[in-house]
Amino acid sequence: MLSDQGMTTFGADLAPASPTGRYSAEIFLPGEDKPLGRTAFLVEDFVAPRLEVKAASDIDSLSPGEEAGISIASSYLFGAPAANLPFEAEYRASPVPFRPEGWRAFTFGDTEKTFETVSEFLEEGTLDEEGKARISFEAPGGWDPPAAINLQFLVRVMEDSGRWAPYSFNMPYHAFPFYLGIEKPSGDAVQGKETSLRIAAVKPEGEAADPGPLSAEVFLVKRHYNLVRVNNQTRMQVQKELIPRIEGKVTLKDGVGTFTFTPESWGEYFIRITDKTHGSSASTELFAWTPYGSGDEAGSTLLDRILIRADKEKYAPGETASVTLRSPFAGNMLVTVDTDKELYRQVLTMDKGETTLSIPLTDDMIPNAYVTAWVIRPVKEGEAWGSHRALGTLPIYVERAEKKLSVALEIPERVLPGETVKARGVIRDGSGEPVKGEVSLFFVDEGILSLTAFKTPDPWAYFMAKRALGLSVYDMYDLLMPLESRETPLLKPGGGAGAEAAALRAALSPVAARSFLLLSIFAGNFPTDDGGAFEAELDLPEFSGKGRLMAVAASGDAFGSAEAYMTMARDITAELSLPRAVSPGDEFFAPLKIFSSAPDGKRVTVKVAAEGPVSVNGKREFIADLGEKRDEALFNVRLSAGPESGTAFVTMTCEYDGETYIQEFDLPVRPAYPRIALSGSGVAKGGESRSIPIPRGWFPGTEEGRLVLSDFPALDLLGASSFLITYPYGCLEQTVSSAWPLLVLPDLAADIDPGLADREQVEEALGRKIRQIGAMQLYQGAFASWPGLSTPYPWGSVYAAHFLTEAKRSGAKVPADLLAGALSYVRSILPLTPDDESEWRMRENMTLKAYASYVLALAGEPPLGWMAHIKENSAYLRDSGAVFLAGAYALSSKTPEPLKQLGALAPALRERDETTMESASRTDALKLLMWADVDPLSAPAAELAGKLIAQARKNAWDTTQTNAMGLLAVGRWSEKTREARQPFTAVLVDSAGEKIASFSEGEKVSLDLADVREGDLTLEVSGKGSVYYAWTAAGVPGEAPAPSSKGVSVKRSWTDRDGAEINADRGADRGDRIEVTLTISPSAPVRDLIVT
Repeated sequence: MLSDQGMTTFGADLAPASPTGRYSAEIFLPGEDKPLGRTAFLVEDFVAPRLEVKAASDIDSLSPGEEAGISIASSYLFGAPAANLPFEAEYRASPVPFRPEGWRAFTFGDTEKTFETVSEFLEEGTLDEEGKARISFEAPGGWDPPAAINLQFLVRVMEDSGRWAPYSFNMPYHAFPFYLGIEKPSGDAVQGKETSLRIAAVKPEGEAADPGPLSAEVFLVKRHYNLVRVNNQTRMQVQKELIPRIEGKVTLKDGVGTFTFTPESWGEYFIRITDKTHGSSASTELFAWTPYGSGDEAGSTLLDRILIRADKEKYAPGETASVTLRSPFAGNMLVTVDTDKELYRQVLTMDKGETTLSIPLTDDMIPNAYVTAWVIRPVKEGEAWGSHRALGTLPIYVERAEKKLSVALEIPERVLPGETVKARGVIRDGSGEPVKGEVSLFFVDEGILSLTAFKTPDPWAYFMAKRALGLSVYDMYDLLMPLESRETPLLKPGGGAGAEAAALRAALSPVAARSFLLLSIFAGNFPTDDGGAFEAELDLPEFSGKGRLMAVAASGDAFGSAEAYMTMARDITAELSLPRAVSPGDEFFAPLKIFSSAPDGKRVTVKVAAEGPVSVNGKREFIADLGEKRDEALFNVRLSAGPESGTAFVTMTCEYDGETYIQEFDLPVRPAYPRIALSGSGVAKGGESRSIPIPRGWFPGTEEGRLVLSDFPALDLLGASSFLITYPYGCLEQTVSSAWPLLVLPDLAADIDPGLADREQVEEALGRKIRQIGAMQLYQGAFASWPGLSTPYPWGSVYAAHFLTEAKRSGAKVPADLLAGALSYVRSILPLTPDDESEWRMRENMTLKAYASYVLALAGEPPLGWMAHIKENSAYLRDSGAVFLAGAYALSSKTPEPLKQLGALAPALRERDETTMESASRTDALKLLMWADVDPLSAPAAELAGKLIAQARKNAWDTTQTNAMGLLAVGRWSEKTREARQPFTAVLVDSAGEKIASFSEGEKVSLDLADVREGDLTLEVSGKGSVYYAWTAAGVPGEAPAPSSKGVSVKRSWTDRDGAEINADRGADRGDRIEVTLTISPSAPVRDLIVT
């Protein structure tokens, strides 16, 4: 329940074996399907950095040949300097745009220039006693980038454990003393008429430059299209030729000038402005059109802009915004203020180029609204033809400043580990008055927060964030103007605000480590008194470092946040750096470092003990005689892991001056090999005795597995079902494929997932899959390939419609509008023509139409006319298309004759056939699916089923699509041939000769391998019937699994910083940089490939 201030907290326990990666949490109102809010977080094995690293340059920017001094400083988070620790530095130079303030109308830089990103090692060394160092960097010369360059400096300091603590900062590099920019004309360039472009020269600081005469060149662009073979595939290659047409000079005044030229013919033109002395250049492209009609009757297709400016950056409700609108021509103007609805409207006559409006602002405009202006002018006889409308928009920011809370936090600057600390504070409104409310408090290790540069949550910034315009703009301009064959671009408001670039955090990778001492405290939610005051107690663990106290406050509809820092340290601090994990049999050293911040000398004794699968070898007690403040001592503790896995408990006891404190660490001892999963299946006929060998030699405590036996042939699909149900990714095809086992083989699904123990749970899981599929549906009924995308995925949309139709036929709950929209889109595919006349496009198009016809026939509405058209063009059908067309005819005629005419299809995979998921096994599965619909007891159906079951036993299906279609076909065939099976009696005996189970036809036995003695099992069958069995076994192997490949081969190589190979003969030292190269080679063309 929400509190009186609208706040609540909830938590979820993550299992120790939870998969790593990005998780999300969503909150819903009761009965609502759309989340009210969401957040995301990372689940990773990590060790929080124990060091804080800072670096800075003594200058703000660099030019060629200029030298910058870089200062490096590092300290432990509990305050001690990182004395005598190794450091290294490198830099990365990459091209970036030059966008000076006040010059937004111009585009700076030369698009024809290229600059490859440069990464270079800079220097390595050792920090001094103060944890500091200084290095220098001389900016290279000879770089000729399109515009500016960003230099990113990365500095790392290595802890004694070998872990690197990084820090990066950026600095601009200016290859030129000034940059050239071009402003395109607002209208079209027209053949035979003068076209003018404004030119600007701007210094790096944003001031106008005086470069002297500039060279101007105009080129006519010709594009040549050629078919080439690349990696055994045909590709269209485009080559651009620049044909010189005009040369001239440009003179600037106050940094601005004009270049004018006349296009001699229609076509694409490339314009370059160059300063020959310094090498700075700018370029742009524009298109010159052939006029419609002649002379002054030529039209313009570009939308002219209205420039809008406001008199303030932010406003309060009740204030009036003075908005200036500048139009390129006179006419009638419509001005609106909009959010997701229209809030204000005014129509006025513009008889001059600029006007000012006073717009009242209201609460409905919080946090921002958009002023949109639209001007149209009439067509007058004899007047030069040009643009007759202009559009502009500008965001207006509105907020109630008194609703922004300030939180004054009061905590000690430095405390002892293990203490109970009181945190106090007061919340005040925007006017500074205390208010009653509620505060949520978190206290977290700054080292953890630094891993992702986590910022203290700010609800005010969240609620006041800029919102997109919720309305679209339309007009009849395209119908009124003589556009001929030209396409009008989408209406995109111009306006005076300009685009705002999003800041991207580069090189953020999840951290692979495990932390042993974590400081992460959620103190709770605390209501304040009437004076806004609150108080909370923090019970600190035995932890040395720096923590951040984060406060999020609410008072009605007012919000705020604050942060404060607190260091936890004793006069003597001992740091034991353990690896994040070890493997059975490992022997290793753990650095033990002892620091003193005491004003006088101390004798310190540290004792290390271990319990569980790790033991201390040799010395267990370490004595350090430390001098005065900032002295330190370093030891190595030798440990070894035994043969068993599990959690080891390491204890470090520190004693000095009669004081004792203890730190406890958990160290996981886990196998060095990954968990793998195996499966197998078989059949025992009446009168046979069959041995069932199941792999069992897993690392203790990691085995999971199940053996299932019955008279159901689809048991051979247990491996395929497990593969699909546990598949971790979620594109449209993968989501639909993973849903088939829940629909077709719900009993097997229950054997795979204990959470699907009964039919109701299976139906709930199926319902979730249907909702996931529905979440990818677009407005026209099509489906996107991934959640969040907005482009239809035609083949995937038909596949989703196929599943939804089958689900509806099976009695599953499918929303009517979801299925109706899907089938509507499938119908719309039938009249579509291919994108071009290439053979592969024709084959793709016809095959997709055949699949659409089958799905519509399955839904009871076979498109007979389109089916006849497809049959006439059957030469363009891929194998699956031929099967789908035959299946559509078989369903519509309710006879197997069309399938008999299909005959045997020899595998005929061609280039790019992967766009419709072709494979020989999938084609066989589709044929069986068609036979199962009309004549499941036929000989062709039995032959196909036997072939597919044999493939399933060999785990020969290597994609989600092949597994899904094989499972669907064999599952449907098995269900429809159930009544034809023969009676039997079966007994299962373990390796000791004891009977485990006995059963007969119509019964199923499902055994957990944990309840079965290791060794081969024996299945004895009497009677005429056959018994099918299937098993799954998973765990961590006791020995390294042999490398294998199945459709995709992966090779790995390790090299050091200099490119030298690292192998068994040449190892790596602690802290070395290792670069891993993966070479992935598919055995056949693939469309999508996931690398984990």
